[in-house]
Amino acid sequence: MAFTDYYVDPSINANSGTGTIGDPFGDLQYALDSVTRNSTDGDRFNVKSGTSENISSGISVAAYGNGTASAPLIIQGYTSLAGDGGRGVIDGGSSATTIFGNNSCTVHFVDMDLQNTAFDIIEACGQFSHFIGCKISNSGYEGITLNYYGRVFNCEISGFGRYGIYNALYSVIHGNYIECSSGSSGIYLNGSRSEVTKNIVTGNPSNSSILIAGSINNITGNSILANSSTARGIYDGGSLKSYCSIFNNIVEGFSGTGGVGIDLSSNTEASFIDFNASFDNATDYSMGKAIYTSQNEVLTTSGFSKSGSNTYANRFTYFEPVNTGNIHGGAFPDGSRSDKGAIQHQDQSGGGGATVHPLYAN
Repeated sequence: MAFTDYYVDPSINANSGTGTIGDPFGDLQYALDSVTRNSTDGDRFNVKSGTSENISSGISVAAYGNGTASAPLIIQGYTSLAGDGGRGVIDGGSSATTIFGNNSCTVHFVDMDLQNTAFDIIEACGQFSHFIGCKISNSGYEGITLNYYGRVFNCEISGFGRYGIYNALYSVIHGNYIECSSGSSGIYLNGSRSEVTKNIVTGNPSNSSILIAGSINNITGNSILANSSTARGIYDGGSLKSYCSIFNNIVEGFSGTGGVGIDLSSNTEASFIDFNASFDNATDYSMGKAIYTSQNEVLTTSGFSKSGSNTYANRFTYFEPVNTGNIHGGAFPDGSRSDKGAIQHQDQSGGGGATVHPLYAN
């Protein structure tokens, strides 16, 4: 993809610059209003780290035009060179706005901190939009609302009022650290046919860490940890409750009154659940009409090392799996020490190794 690069440095005069790395635009909105969109391959706006881009209204693409799947709008942080991992910052100033809300524009946010709105951080975005390596924090409602075919990879999401990620159809939510607070739930699968894999969801949600409201979703290899929560770890509780696959997850800490590790009691059609582990839940499994074998395990000790603090920076250590029960592997984002699912069950025949459901074997 030969997208066109432009540069933005929020530390200089807002309505200035030509967009080169030596003479960057001083403001992202000014940049979007000033360039002609590359309708063939798309454009990347590199936002320099160090000074936040402060906005009082959402980013507008009225003058720029709508990005598409083949020619997206890319907004990415940098420090010295494009794509060097530097982090750009866009701050909503706690105003009743969204940072981005346009369900006709395909947008990719990469290495960006998006923060501080009284409404959603991302209210809507076009199909095939991606969020990669971003920090999404302090929103009144949703952190990210995805359109069809959305992708959220290796992001830190916290401080949201309602849902960390709210998705439509055919999404992939992978390798994220999501911290629930009072009144919120981590991931809301409002649509169907999505993949939710190898995420860490922690904190005490009001409803559930992962809430399923659609059919044919795959929830695999996630590490879910609460603290005496009265909610649920994984809950299939929507109106289209059929044929979901729930494998290789560790769920812990829903030990308050009514708390359930994995709750499929409302499931009106059969979902498939196996090779999960639970610990310290008031009820570990409520199966409903689920199809399962005896491979779902109740642990006698925690499945996580809990070494140090439960923070994004320390997530690989804190959620390191321990050798208890039949656990082997860990739910970590790609690039960590382990890229296995949250739980694998060792071969009970004594032959050694590990067996997992063949659909999800590495």
